Amino acid sequence: MNRMALPLLLALLRVPVLCRAAEPIAEPPKSVAEVGKVVGRDLGKKVIVVGEMGLPLGTASRMEIEVVDGDSLRQKQYAGRYVAKVIAVGKDRCASPRIIPFSSRTASVQEDRFSRYEAIFGKKAKQIEDNRTLDRDYVGTHYDIVAYETGAFRGIPSGLPVDAIWQDTAFQFESYLVIVKARKSRHE
Repeated sequence: MNRMALPLLLALLRVPVLCRAAEPIAEPPKSVAEVGKVVGRDLGKKVIVVGEMGLPLGTASRMEIEVVDGDSLRQKQYAGRYVAKVIAVGKDRCASPRIIPFSSRTASVQEDRFSRYEAIFGKKAKQIEDNRTLDRDYVGTHYDIVAYETGAFRGIPSGLPVDAIWQDTAFQFESYLVIVKARKSRHE
């Protein structure tokens, strides 16, 4: 196994301690020693990939989230978008809420200001002058959602020619939520 594959595999197979799933995983993930080399088509079949929420990727679950302005976190990967602060997964409250990007398949939750503008005003924005108007009644709102976690590799792989490098993060796996159902939380 090459030196870069081992840390990546360890990251994919770790089970988060901060936010555990309501129900345990039926079969625990295999150890790195058992797995050896991982072929992409085996992920999710022969090798269970557990996400940040403590569930196998692609497992739908009820969650409570709070919408957070990604700019307020001062991290480049969240700039210009809204992110979810996951407060509970299933019936279990998170000991330490997790921040995770999301995409939305429902009109009640928007993932960025352009989507929010379109939801409020019914037309696409060419540019947005004032974020405060869009954020005022949205950032800090709690939602009860049904979502699943998925992910993708992104960033700059090592070993590229110097003239082919752009500004981005290091090559890594990044997970995010896909929200399929949402309503404002009664717990607000």
